[in-house]
Amino acid sequence: MFQMKTVSVGIVLCLNIGIDPPDIIKPVPHAVLQSWTDPFATDASKASETIANNLMKQYELLNSRPRYKHLIDPTIEDVKKLCTSLRKTSKEERVLFHYNGHGVPKPTLNGEIWVFNRNYTQYIPLSLYDLQQWMGSPSIYVFDCSNAGIILEIFQQSAIQHQKEYEMNLNSGAFLNAKDGDLVNGNSSRPHPVPNYQNCILLAACSKGEILQLHPDLPADVFTSCLTTPIKTYLLWFLKKNGRKLTPEYTLDFIDKIPGQPNDRKSILGELHWIFTAVTDTIAWNTLPREQFQRLFRQDSLVASLFRNFLLAQRILRCYDCTPVSNPYIKSTHSHPMWETWDFAVDHCLSQLFKNEEIKTNPQIYVPSPFFAEQLTAFQVWLKMDSHLRTMPEKLPIVLQVLLSQAHRCRALDLLGNFLNFGSWAVNLALSVGIYPYVLKLLQSSARELRPFLVFIWAKILAIDESSQNELIRDKKHRYFMVVLTDSNISINHQVMSAFILSVMIRHNPNGQRVVIQNNSDCQFGSIIDIALNLLMDDTYDQPNLRKWLIICLGNVWENNEDNRWLATRNAVHEQLYSSLNHSVPEVRASTVFALGTFINSITQRNEHANEIDRNIVSILLQRVYYDSSPLVRKELLVALHWFILIFENNFLPIFRKKAFEDHISRQPNSDKFSVKDAIFDSSIHQSMLSINQSSNNNSANIPISFTTGIFLSIFLLLATSNTSNELISKSAQVTPPNSIQMKHSHSFGSTLNTMTQSLTSIFVRVWHVIELYRIDPHPEVASLASIIYNDISSKAFTSKDNCSDSSEPSSPTNRSKYLSNDSPLTNSMEEVEKPLSMNEQMKHHSGRVSVSGLTSPYLPHSSNHALFINQYTMKRKIFGKDPSLMMIEKKELRYVPPNGLCDMAITSSKESTQSQYNSLTDSSYQACRKPLITTSFVDWCTKQFSQPCSPTGICCCTNSEFNYHDEISEWRTNIIQNYCQAKTKLLHDDIVTTSKPQKETKKLMAHSLKFHPFEKYLATADDHTFSIWNYSHTNTPVVAADYYDVQTFENDNLSSAKITDLHIINTHGRALLLVATDDSAIRVWRNLFPLTLSEMSMEEYESHERHGLSMPKLSTAFFMFEDLALRTEPRKRFVMAYEEQKQRIIAGGDNKTVRIWDANHERKIRDMIIGSDVSSIQTDSNHFICVGCQDGAVRVFDDRVKSNDGRILSFTSKMTPVVNAKFLANSDSINMVSGHANGDICWNDKRIPTKAVRSEYTKRPITSMVFHDLTDVFAW
Repeated sequence: MFQMKTVSVGIVLCLNIGIDPPDIIKPVPHAVLQSWTDPFATDASKASETIANNLMKQYELLNSRPRYKHLIDPTIEDVKKLCTSLRKTSKEERVLFHYNGHGVPKPTLNGEIWVFNRNYTQYIPLSLYDLQQWMGSPSIYVFDCSNAGIILEIFQQSAIQHQKEYEMNLNSGAFLNAKDGDLVNGNSSRPHPVPNYQNCILLAACSKGEILQLHPDLPADVFTSCLTTPIKTYLLWFLKKNGRKLTPEYTLDFIDKIPGQPNDRKSILGELHWIFTAVTDTIAWNTLPREQFQRLFRQDSLVASLFRNFLLAQRILRCYDCTPVSNPYIKSTHSHPMWETWDFAVDHCLSQLFKNEEIKTNPQIYVPSPFFAEQLTAFQVWLKMDSHLRTMPEKLPIVLQVLLSQAHRCRALDLLGNFLNFGSWAVNLALSVGIYPYVLKLLQSSARELRPFLVFIWAKILAIDESSQNELIRDKKHRYFMVVLTDSNISINHQVMSAFILSVMIRHNPNGQRVVIQNNSDCQFGSIIDIALNLLMDDTYDQPNLRKWLIICLGNVWENNEDNRWLATRNAVHEQLYSSLNHSVPEVRASTVFALGTFINSITQRNEHANEIDRNIVSILLQRVYYDSSPLVRKELLVALHWFILIFENNFLPIFRKKAFEDHISRQPNSDKFSVKDAIFDSSIHQSMLSINQSSNNNSANIPISFTTGIFLSIFLLLATSNTSNELISKSAQVTPPNSIQMKHSHSFGSTLNTMTQSLTSIFVRVWHVIELYRIDPHPEVASLASIIYNDISSKAFTSKDNCSDSSEPSSPTNRSKYLSNDSPLTNSMEEVEKPLSMNEQMKHHSGRVSVSGLTSPYLPHSSNHALFINQYTMKRKIFGKDPSLMMIEKKELRYVPPNGLCDMAITSSKESTQSQYNSLTDSSYQACRKPLITTSFVDWCTKQFSQPCSPTGICCCTNSEFNYHDEISEWRTNIIQNYCQAKTKLLHDDIVTTSKPQKETKKLMAHSLKFHPFEKYLATADDHTFSIWNYSHTNTPVVAADYYDVQTFENDNLSSAKITDLHIINTHGRALLLVATDDSAIRVWRNLFPLTLSEMSMEEYESHERHGLSMPKLSTAFFMFEDLALRTEPRKRFVMAYEEQKQRIIAGGDNKTVRIWDANHERKIRDMIIGSDVSSIQTDSNHFICVGCQDGAVRVFDDRVKSNDGRILSFTSKMTPVVNAKFLANSDSINMVSGHANGDICWNDKRIPTKAVRSEYTKRPITSMVFHDLTDVFAW
């Protein structure tokens, strides 16, 4: 929040005591007190000085920090000198100008105020134009005089005139010869500041044309008294107005003798000030616009005090026919209901004083006001009754004031936490009302009972607003949360919040990274690294959410911080994180990859030790999470690998060239022999081979495996572990090398092959294989990120004149500079390539996804939509949550950074050395000026959990309230199911069958898969590439949400040739999802296909539903079940799956003779079972038995409790034709299995006779599809 201070106050008193102004006729009797001083009780000069001193003391009670100066009956020169000196000393801070004109005439129609000449014989007008110029800005003015409203009008006119004159002078060059400075050589500094007088604050005692009333019951400067001594002024007015109702025996001395101090909230007077502050803040909060409230009541403490008291002046002066005005304008609040509450609190106080005189001498017997307790109760009622309406909480400012009370603090924090738990709208309201300084001060408290509340509140605040991290670090408040993190007596949830808070405090904050690694004397474990390691290694703290945020915190500690990375390296922190890569929760795995990725990117000075550590980290990542099914993990892996690629870029460029050349060879019509002209499709590759040959002649012993050998066996670049290795070797061996290339080595072919196999399986080759595979990933976010990396390398692979030397020689400062800076001479030759280069022959069926080297990937949208597409799939997203909306995409800054916008990596080396390309950059300096090619919003997505309610009713998790949202949804669903069961008899006897046709037929394809929603009248169907959702509750009602959309068919993946083979509706007790499988073993989970009920909706979803209806289907997650199926080039057969709702498991298989069991909740593989034949159907009994129909006609039954890879317990082999479907019978004692076969046979089997069917029927036609009822022994084909 922007803060400003009033550092100087100038008080100008034009009283001229003893001489009344000519235009004012004072009544008899009339008010005489000025600053609570009788000016006629002593000499006029002494009285004036006393009044001025008293007024300064009254201001000091509001704020003692500003410098105060005063003038008594001044001249124009005195005022000018005062104002200019105040502005000079205040610099850019605010200055207050207080003017009391009770001894001079009213302001003129031109807005001039009056002062005196030297001899006090004349009234001299002072123009506001001059006053503005002397005071400058920012400033605040207080005018206590009659007709003060005219000043506000003329003030704005003068401000506009200043602005116009400044612009005229600036355009005419009048400032060029200014004394204060010159605009030399186009210097943009101006000798005169830009006038900004329109934003000055003004307070006036009355409106235009009004005369101040001199009522004898009140001081003569009642407006000034309201502004500086509000409680005393109000009590005097209150007693005068209600004196006969209370007691006639009171005087001003009675008010002065009320015990206590204004800043002592435990005293009577202090309590009144405290209540008054709460009441006026509440009135302003409920009356003013948010920005105006922030400016007037939260930026400057003195301004806030004046405006609180100004609200009181509005109420009091209105009773005497005066209307105080202000700029900015504040409408009258004299009738606000909170004034009655204030009157009651004052009455409670005064009644005790009148009834018990001993209170004045013994304040301890005073009974505190129930005001705050009652207001907290009112706020609690609002939380329970009206909070769902998102109305503004009227009592919120009072709750903040209660935080200052030790007696009610815990209750106030509890209620405040419950309010913040409603979501981001509640946090924003709390921030706008000014919660920050209150909860910041409470972090100084050592009370253990406050820790859960404060941690929860700060987690909610930082989840929405990270801007306060610097102040928390500056005040060393990080220690508080480090202590909470190590407190064994606090709940795990609050330790999670502490880890989150620390993570936010140090994220992208070098100061935060520096202070958290320092040993904390208040904490037994020391630095944050030590704390995190101790908690990660302690099994008692093995809570996934805590582990996730501890790891993210560590990642933020060393992100772009080399010192912290080496500190972590000495403690082997990165090695301690390896075990978390196997964690069951995907978010933990993703956070670990994130931390290791920032670890790789944190080095600015590269050396061989750092390179070796990074290679080991990448190797571990590829081993542990390469095949992870969670897109969160795969995206973070891409980010981590992309840093590795940027660091070792020279090692990846030749790999890309080898693969490009290999693809070119594979497309040659005559693969047995070819000429140099046919093989060398690009001059850069030709030059590379010639250069390598020359290098080998000069120093063959030290040259690593050259690019030339890669021409013949570069197919091993994938992993050198393919099942088709022998076949590939034989094909490569048939290739005849170009005549212009002579191999210097005299090794035999076998030894050369062995050496090549070892080198080609290097870490760089495996990393590049991941990039290529992820480019065909079923999840578009993963594929788009991988495509960006691929396109960046491909654009650089053939753009350097010296790429030939870089491809085989070690990276050196000279080579590196040439590689990054020189342009490509090969543009024309690249344009001659007629079709895109595929990644390899194994991926040809995915060629639609693969891009031409150096060109934009066909997988990505073209032209202007490219950046928007990339941005959409790099924003935060839940695993089964929402994708970013179009509005969010347009507002977000584009994430994609084009390659030509990158900074080059500058490398310097102390000496040149010839070494292997796998040990590059040794003893060299790496300047980390590169911007990331890709980014994710994983941390932001994780942060979002703290901005969401803990439950739909906003129950705060720091209270003892227990609420299970999922239980509520399940209860609601149970009622629906019961109603459905009650009506099932009627439905079965209905003779009417609903049939419907799509209103708009876009594709005439046969639907081969369908599934019914078990509780709702929705049907999911699928053809080869699309799926549809039908609402059959009414005749001729098409597709999903017919009231909102005309489209009924949705593309499963419009970028792949893979065909849909199976689908399932899952999670039907909650938010139903559609599980879609394709023949490349990809599984996609779609949401937003079925309507939500109000009990399932969050407030944001409810509002969106009211405005737009249901949103379009969104992809929640996608992954390959079998990577080998995804890479096959031959036609694939059916890929099938089954879903176990209770266990949340996916069981899938295809033509790879394997069934894989997958944990859908944790997004990881459980086990594989060897089938022995291609799989055609899978069914389960929801317990432990898995029924697998096979292409060889057998039906095999497996028990997942058997630990061996086989696990088979039964095998029915009654037929030899492929099984279409098979299932256990639920209500049969003798017959255990029914199977349908492709030739038209339906077989009933008994497990006691597995080799012969006990019953068989021939349907007289082939069976193409067969489906079983989930609960009864009914099937159809």
